[in-house]
Amino acid sequence: MKGTSALGLLSLFLALVMLSGCIGPKDTDKDGHPDEDDHFPEDPNEWLDSDNDGVGDNSDAFPNDSQETADSDGDGYGDNSDDFPNDPDEWYDTDGDGHGDNSDEFPEDWEEWEDSDGDGHGDNSDDYPDDPAYHMTCPRCNGTGKVPESEDFIYSASAKLVDQGYTSPEWHVMVTVVNRDREAGMFRVEASVVQGGEVVWSGEEKRSIRPQDQHTFDFRASGFTQSVSQGNLRYEVHPPFRIIGPEMVCPRCNGTGKI
Repeated sequence: MKGTSALGLLSLFLALVMLSGCIGPKDTDKDGHPDEDDHFPEDPNEWLDSDNDGVGDNSDAFPNDSQETADSDGDGYGDNSDDFPNDPDEWYDTDGDGHGDNSDEFPEDWEEWEDSDGDGHGDNSDDYPDDPAYHMTCPRCNGTGKVPESEDFIYSASAKLVDQGYTSPEWHVMVTVVNRDREAGMFRVEASVVQGGEVVWSGEEKRSIRPQDQHTFDFRASGFTQSVSQGNLRYEVHPPFRIIGPEMVCPRCNGTGKI
């Protein structure tokens, strides 16, 4: 009996020792995960790091994304890629103007972000940001609403898009203006190339042309694909004018001084 009792006590002792962790796999932080399987053997709150980013899964907001660990504003976008890590309503700023895409009315234009009157023109470039009927001061009358009665010079114009390159593209936009008037005057030409509904190149130049003479405005153009054609070319000639009468209501703005 005494031998049996001693054996029983020994078994009980060994069982208690094993339960206390003195025998069996080592578990330094006592979190129930053996050190050999514990990515954080000295942290009882962590034991697994699925994405190997050094932050345990329990505290990692993105346990399967090695590029992200926290989401401070709880918007579902990790702080590392969130342009506004403390704003739950914003996460991207495509144009880099400091205004998040969700509230930026012009998310791809770094110069604009708000359109108070809803006329499609951003407040920064809108001379009348609170009036949807107008967006700029009339350039013809400079906002006065009146101009001297005048007439444009008589002229003709033509334009073509030319590739003058030999081994690589060397595009030229050539606009020829003929002054058919009796006086010399300053002519201004604006030209652009449009592809896919977007202006991919634009240029502007002015020059005085003598009466009955002509000038070819030769623009070096670039920034578009080889598929460009004559149909993509746009141009506008702004001829000089002469005053032929007294002041009158500006025909461009109908006297409002704005357009």
